[in-house]
Amino acid sequence: MQNSKKYIDLVITKECNLVATYWDNGEKIQKTIGFSWYFLITKADYVSNEIVLKRLLSEYKRSGIRYKLEDDKWVRVYCKYPDRLTIIDKFKQLKIQTYEADLSLVRRYWLDKHCQIADPEQFTLLFIDIEVDDTISGLDIGKDRIISFAAKDNTGKEYQYVEENERQLLDNICALVKQYDIIIGWNSKKYDIPYILTRCQIYGIEFPNICHIDMMHRMIHAYRFDTNIRSFSLDNIANRFLGESKQERTTKVIEIYKTDFERFKLYNITDVRLLYNLNSKFKIIDILLKQIYWCNVTPRSLGQEGKGLYTLLDNLILRETHNRGDKGLSPKYTYDELDNMSAEELEKLDYPGGLVLDAVPGLYTNVYVFDFKTMYPSMILTSNIGFDTLDEKGDIKNPSGARFKSEPRSVLSTVVAELMTKRKEYKEKKLKLIEEGKKSTTEYEAVEADEVIVKELGNSVYGICGAKWGRYFSKREIVESITLMGQYLLNTLKDFFKEFDYTIITGDTDSIIISTPSPIDVNKHIDRYHEYLERRLLKECNITKSYISLAFDRHFDKFIIVAKKNYVGHLINQEGRSTDYIHIRGLSAVKSDTCVLAKRIVKELIELLLRTDKISADYIEWLTSYRHNIFDTITKEDLSIHKKIPRDLSSYKTKPLSVVIADEKVKREGYLLHKEIEYIVTGRRSEIIDGKHRNRLTGVETILSDGQFDKSYYWDNLILPNVSRLLTAVFPKVDWNEMTYNSFYQQRLL
Repeated sequence: MQNSKKYIDLVITKECNLVATYWDNGEKIQKTIGFSWYFLITKADYVSNEIVLKRLLSEYKRSGIRYKLEDDKWVRVYCKYPDRLTIIDKFKQLKIQTYEADLSLVRRYWLDKHCQIADPEQFTLLFIDIEVDDTISGLDIGKDRIISFAAKDNTGKEYQYVEENERQLLDNICALVKQYDIIIGWNSKKYDIPYILTRCQIYGIEFPNICHIDMMHRMIHAYRFDTNIRSFSLDNIANRFLGESKQERTTKVIEIYKTDFERFKLYNITDVRLLYNLNSKFKIIDILLKQIYWCNVTPRSLGQEGKGLYTLLDNLILRETHNRGDKGLSPKYTYDELDNMSAEELEKLDYPGGLVLDAVPGLYTNVYVFDFKTMYPSMILTSNIGFDTLDEKGDIKNPSGARFKSEPRSVLSTVVAELMTKRKEYKEKKLKLIEEGKKSTTEYEAVEADEVIVKELGNSVYGICGAKWGRYFSKREIVESITLMGQYLLNTLKDFFKEFDYTIITGDTDSIIISTPSPIDVNKHIDRYHEYLERRLLKECNITKSYISLAFDRHFDKFIIVAKKNYVGHLINQEGRSTDYIHIRGLSAVKSDTCVLAKRIVKELIELLLRTDKISADYIEWLTSYRHNIFDTITKEDLSIHKKIPRDLSSYKTKPLSVVIADEKVKREGYLLHKEIEYIVTGRRSEIIDGKHRNRLTGVETILSDGQFDKSYYWDNLILPNVSRLLTAVFPKVDWNEMTYNSFYQQRLL
């Protein structure tokens, strides 16, 4: 029976009760609930193991173990929540299959009581930021007092507390936070929240148990493939996407606090304004709230450790499973079991990945890219992959060798079909709104957000099946059937294009890149491939209906590939629309830590290679000329190398130049902002290390540069390797790597 309440949050207490926050008839209520946790076994297993199971009642009496018949198929096994892992492990030792033993007390209650999450607009949000006394250098969570707290809520209301009395400050923070449903920060999972919690513990203050979201993690997830983003610091992201920046500072926070109080307050409040503005533009939290509403889970259940999408999909799949009177398998492996496995044991759990066809380096003309639309979901539908359809006598023979029944539709296929249908509906709604001139409306934004959600969920089904700690890895035939069918499809595509004598340049998982002697009709080729694939699926897999769909992606008139996932081309058509720009993937021209000078030269070379017909001699002359005068008119910004420092400086046994310079900065100024450094290589010095003479690079932080730099380093290590990769692919007979700064060959050319 559907629960009429609209839940904001559901959280477990130290006493293993539940605290529910929900809306009921316009009133926001918080209530403590008692609930007994359980997992399940089949009635058949209970009957066949009844003697030993009854013995457990006395053996684990303190754990409160008891059994309850749910229906004619399932038996519930209750126990005290803190003792659940011991009881589950005992059942594993007895080789009795358990079901849904991985569900937390919160998720068990949620599913059993058919709880309904609140509407997205019913949540109240608070964006937060803290500043701490950084008199003593080094980042040690909770070491120094918090001196300021700034916040802004989803209505635009701002708060700021600056107190000499830290206890009063923390009391003010707690009182404010209690008024909201979700608090949001930037890198707050590792910094703001643990810092506040640690300082609260010192004073014996209990910080409210409020749901927290780290917006930085959401941005990293959304833009993880954008190679132009050199850093996910708030300053860099705000600057790139909003054209706004944090308040600049060249000294410690505490110095600003003491010498310019108003500027200090502005420094603190600016951060939450940036968070608010980023969310206003990208709807980051809005989309998250729509995701949880669509999948009916609490925002807290998403977590920050990579289990968010798993929880979303798991809820959808379990809901369909329960509708069929079935239960979800418990995971085969726990986190602890996986952590304690040897490398060899873990390797045995590995399964095949996506197929990558060998790249054939070179310069090509008339290049086409084709890819499979929603490949993983469509394969699940085509082969009817699922736990409930996996059967050695199944009529569908998956390319992996596993067999599946074609009827009825599996739970997994049902959920995937629903997601794909919804995505199609949202795409059609978007097109209709565009036709009606409503692209800039909130209605369009809402539909677009819905489409993003279902697309991400559909494409993540394969990922949750491969999570070794999840229930869907309990039968690894599932994930293997998905990956090996993907390999099969890419091979059928390669075979199809080979019949036309087209050149297969490379292929990766769900896409292929080919070169043709002359322009082709892409739609005719797609139709022919679908017919070709259907014949093969029927003959080789006994599949009578295919959901696989090939699509045209890109057309390049000239294209250079250096290695797999490293290429560049002049793009003239994308998904049927004419274009005219250079598309780069994986080369130094787009890598965030390449110096500006090297990027500029590589981009110039790319333009020449793709837009002219120069011969190798022209490029020898071009490179020679560059070598002769390239360093005459450059600035230190051209030479600056940007590096992230991912670990504590003290943890490096062998220190690369970036760490050496970062170390010098900390000793000089007391801190390293954003854990990154920009520097210029100035030369080399000879050192004796382990009794051997070694040359070590020397350098200086960019801001301190006096104009000195090592020409041979920049040419031989940053410029020549990047240009030679491209030139070697196009003109393989010339040894471009010999054109080093001081080489005899180079001198002779000069």
